[in-house]
Amino acid sequence: MSGNGASPAGRTVALVCIRLDPRDARLAKQARALRAAGWQVDLVTWEGEDGPYPSLPGATLVPWRGSLAGQMSRLPLPGTARSKARAVARRQAMVRQLATGNYAAVVVSDPETLQPAATAKAAGGYGLVYDAHEYYPEEVPDDPARMAWVMRAHQAAASALDGFITVNPDIADLYRQTSPWFPPAQVVRNASDLPGPPGDDGRLADAIGWRGPILLFQGALTHQRGLPALVQAMEQAPPDWRLAVLGGGPLEASLRAVAGERVRFLAPVPWDSLHLWTAGAALGAVLYEGTCANQRLCSPNKLWEYPAAGVPLLATDLPFLGAAVRAAGIGLVLSEPVAPSAIAGALAQATAPRLASWRGACEAFTKAWPWQREADRFVDVVTQAARRA
Repeated sequence: MSGNGASPAGRTVALVCIRLDPRDARLAKQARALRAAGWQVDLVTWEGEDGPYPSLPGATLVPWRGSLAGQMSRLPLPGTARSKARAVARRQAMVRQLATGNYAAVVVSDPETLQPAATAKAAGGYGLVYDAHEYYPEEVPDDPARMAWVMRAHQAAASALDGFITVNPDIADLYRQTSPWFPPAQVVRNASDLPGPPGDDGRLADAIGWRGPILLFQGALTHQRGLPALVQAMEQAPPDWRLAVLGGGPLEASLRAVAGERVRFLAPVPWDSLHLWTAGAALGAVLYEGTCANQRLCSPNKLWEYPAAGVPLLATDLPFLGAAVRAAGIGLVLSEPVAPSAIAGALAQATAPRLASWRGACEAFTKAWPWQREADRFVDVVTQAARRA
């Protein structure tokens, strides 16, 4: 696709990400905000390793396997050589796409797409914005080689940036300290765009066969999210509680192996209906572990998604997450690291009157942090970047 239609600049904005996950609402919300402001929007990502993977509707999947490097990546080479060939092929394909797309602005959301976007900017003539969803140098904290590569990629691309965005003030401050070559960060929180709590239609209770209080975890079943402790806690929890685990991922088999009768696993659901499932929970678990700066300072989507569905949080006491839950009175905060006994004890404290009070605070929290305010800030950063091009 190319940007030839009417928009504030007469052209198109490209939102670019290594994977346009349909279960991550940030890019979808940003696309809607830009379109509401009059821009055309292209959603751009690479084609998957073995063909298209689920992506946002209407996304452009950039093919890369037909190049020489792409063909080399399919040969019986050592793993490192294959990975390097794949990275070169993908980078070259994205450079071609962005250099010829006639974009007024390009917004990239990860280091992998920042590199080709910075390279293509000279030919493409667009304003470039980096929307860092994480503190990327520590996104994979047990991989020092990747950490070093991210820092090099950030520093090399910094001079090409016309705007820099991240998800909360704490991570913005960390980037300021560790990456002084970046422009000052603008904060665009992952606030919810739901107009109000959807109400519980009973689907979560029906799916797990329980009409009492439900503790919900929704999201990817991966490390550093307190999931083993969460599952084990149900052996000690008050008898009227059940745990629903809504999602999939690499830890699913090991979690199922230790889960008791009071834990139910549910497959991921489409994003546009997730809030209806969430609304059936009494508490939503957000138990990130503070193992690195990216974890300690996170403001996960669930901080906004649970309250928007009228569901209080059971959260770890991390600097941004714990402070937000405490300040708004939207749930319980646990010391970190989290033990099963601490989770079970928290559920014992979650009496019906306290749950009702927290639910009321959730609605106030969501109204205090409307997505539209964040969307306006995002659109302004992109518009200013396009004007600088």
